[in-house]
Amino acid sequence: SLNRNRHTLRLLRETKLFSLSVGKVGQEGLLRDVGGSSGRDFDKLARHLGGDRDRIRHREKDGVAWECVAACPAHLFCEIERILEPCEEPGGPGVPGHATVLARVKRCWVRQTWMGDGKTFAAPEAGDG
Repeated sequence: SLNRNRHTLRLLRETKLFSLSVGKVGQEGLLRDVGGSSGRDFDKLARHLGGDRDRIRHREKDGVAWECVAACPAHLFCEIERILEPCEEPGGPGVPGHATVLARVKRCWVRQTWMGDGKTFAAPEAGDG
């Protein structure tokens, strides 16, 4: 869900597309910083990451590009199917003041070391990921 007053929600209503960096243990602070800041007036990845080597740009055959945090073991490119508006009634569904985004994963990228058996996404042995 997203706070209904966030710049991100306005962008999602327009584009219907977003990327998601799936983090690992130890990245909580970075992902909280990136996700908790507004990109209205600056490039969030540029502000919270060191530079171009810390981001990955995936480019699709149709020309669509999406960026993610390079150090994360998986990246998802999603298309919004529906946005459920906030319910302000006490005891109602969802989080008050937040819109719930329902999306479909269109593309994904996973670091090979996190696909141990080739089928299951799981953390590799210590020091391998």
